[in-house]
Amino acid sequence: MYKTVTNYYLSILKRQKKLLFLYTVIGFVAFPMVALISTNYDGGRGIYEYSILMYAIFMGACALIMPIVINKFMLNKRSVDTYFSLPISRKHLFDVHFFAGLTCIYVPLILNYLIGILLLTFRYGFYSFTLHSLLGLFGIIIITMAIYSINTLIVTKANNMIDSAILIAAYVVLPFMLYVCSMSFVNQFTVGFTDSMFDFGIMLNFLSPFTILNDFVSSFNDFIRTYTTALEYNLLWIAYEALIIVGFYFWAVNVFKKRKGEDSEQVSNDFFTYPLVVNLSSVLLLSMYIIDITDIILTITIVVITFILYLIMHFISRRSMKVTPQLIIKYFVILAAFNVFAFAAKETYFFGINLQTPNVDQFTKLEVSYYDYDNDWNGKDNEYEAVILLSNMNKDEEKFVNDILDLQKVAAEEKKNHIGNSYYRSKDFAKQNTDWGYDVKPTSQFGIGLLSGYMLADKIGITTIHYEESGNALSFMMEGVNEHFYYTKPKRTEAEAIGDHGTLVKLYLKEEYRDKVNAEYIPKLPLALMSNSKKIKEYMGKRDAVEGNLLYILSQESNARIYPL
Repeated sequence: MYKTVTNYYLSILKRQKKLLFLYTVIGFVAFPMVALISTNYDGGRGIYEYSILMYAIFMGACALIMPIVINKFMLNKRSVDTYFSLPISRKHLFDVHFFAGLTCIYVPLILNYLIGILLLTFRYGFYSFTLHSLLGLFGIIIITMAIYSINTLIVTKANNMIDSAILIAAYVVLPFMLYVCSMSFVNQFTVGFTDSMFDFGIMLNFLSPFTILNDFVSSFNDFIRTYTTALEYNLLWIAYEALIIVGFYFWAVNVFKKRKGEDSEQVSNDFFTYPLVVNLSSVLLLSMYIIDITDIILTITIVVITFILYLIMHFISRRSMKVTPQLIIKYFVILAAFNVFAFAAKETYFFGINLQTPNVDQFTKLEVSYYDYDNDWNGKDNEYEAVILLSNMNKDEEKFVNDILDLQKVAAEEKKNHIGNSYYRSKDFAKQNTDWGYDVKPTSQFGIGLLSGYMLADKIGITTIHYEESGNALSFMMEGVNEHFYYTKPKRTEAEAIGDHGTLVKLYLKEEYRDKVNAEYIPKLPLALMSNSKKIKEYMGKRDAVEGNLLYILSQESNARIYPL
């Protein structure tokens, strides 16, 4: 039996010799060749950072594709009976293909990686990063092997190659959908929510090996440069991924043993294939919007859109465009069930969480943080803290603490009254709009207009003056969708720029965009923009500077005339 299994293993590798050769060439180009032809890039550390990133990306991609390639026999009617009739057990048949796939991925890449490390060592000396680079490679192997094991299970549960590819892609995306939708849902129902309080990032790491892979590579690159790292943190996640490998391997073996040859090329109907993907995706899509009975048009629009997406997923899963009554009923059952849950969360103050206040007697002190923000281009947050000793409070401090506790209850009640309700359909807005002569025409529908600013910015600063309170400017800063919101002292220059009334919005660009956009003063640029000339770049003689100038970009992307303050 041992000889038969070994020969079969070698025969699979022989059939995959083209793939092995390709991976060997890619591995050589990714690292050893770079190490040979490169100049001194930070004593070899920069070369290592590049290589470890490339290897992580490539191994992650191989871990997605290889399970389909190496196990395609079970997805084909003509071949599955032949393979199942081989004189080896189902367990050995699975193991040979499982480990042959691992061999194809890792052997050529590991060999090239070790060659690259040796070349760097000979060129730049035996740096401390040499041993750590091997630990980094080990971590990447374990994490990508977990991805490989998960996808092997998906292939064993799928019945054809198309379904295998679709389901693997779906399970890559689903954890991130779950992350975003969970944050959105909790943010809608809780008071004072920040993602750090619930630590959804940890949840995402548990659900997706790709996030662990990204964190691992980033932390090791930082370690090579600064000689500091959360090594223990990384080792814990590596241990977790090792458990994933073992668990999903035995799960896949068990599924493979019970697999029927006649299932090949049929529709994949296992619970963990399309049924779970379609239903979970539908719930996640619905969680982004809570039904608002006061806005019928918007509600109908959302229901129709989600229903169409639901049908598309079912069409793909069933390979049929047929719409059955059962399919329609199933969607509305999901819709009703989710909104019943949402209604219960709303009416119970998110199951009592929003009403929870700390017992002051259990604490010794209260720390209050506030911010003083410098509104310059490269402004920095200055955080201040005030400490109140709860065991020795004066009357003012006691009143302050009680006010904070009462504020939680008030905020919870306000949150409850506004969840799922459109302000523009409310009695308060209707009453206010009568005073305005019904001149206010709401433009926001889905509530994501301002949030789109976070695609480019990590902070948004707003200064506004009410039309009835000319001269009284209100200024505040928002750090991310679910992070800090705090008031700032309005700048005199900002208030003067607004005038009698209006709003000034500042986007503080993310670091990756700051180098691409400049706010430098270019003489005559405002005058040129006033002419709306299409040859502005040539006219200025500074093509690159002008194309990257924020004033120019805004003037080209909007219909409004924009001028510098």
